[in-house]
Amino acid sequence: MFFRLSLILIFITSTLFSQELIVPKTYDFTLTNGLRVILIEDDYQPILLMNLLINSGTNEDVKVGTSLLLAGLLTKGTRDFPSSDFSETVDINGASIGASVGYTYIHASMTCLTSVKQTMIHIFSDMILHPSFSKKDFDLLKAQMIVNLEESQSDNKWLLSYFATKHYY
Repeated sequence: MFFRLSLILIFITSTLFSQELIVPKTYDFTLTNGLRVILIEDDYQPILLMNLLINSGTNEDVKVGTSLLLAGLLTKGTRDFPSSDFSETVDINGASIGASVGYTYIHASMTCLTSVKQTMIHIFSDMILHPSFSKKDFDLLKAQMIVNLEESQSDNKWLLSYFATKHYY
């Protein structure tokens, strides 16, 4: 019985994975400012997806939470798009822009239809190169982070995770 089941699984697996893997065109180059770009061209869908990874994260924080504040403020407005215009322009174009932080990286991303790519590339690059970091947005985000931290400290799962990390790593 086990032998027959194994043969069936091998047959199913080999049938599923026998399809040809299509790898899209890939370009890998470095800009004059040192930024490495990996471009993957896929003409099957009219979508532009951009990701930017910066080699710095929470492990680089001089003061705890600095990189979290940075990631949170990146999507709160730029030199050319103040906070309300930034969100409205992204929404009107049916796009999404986000920023997050990990232990060793800061990640910014943008997804949009190719029909609005010029506008969205402008917003995304402005977000990276000229974030506004307004005092109002900073104070609001800081207050939200403090409330979230206070709430999580009353969560037993969070406390267990925090102490396990402190003692085991």
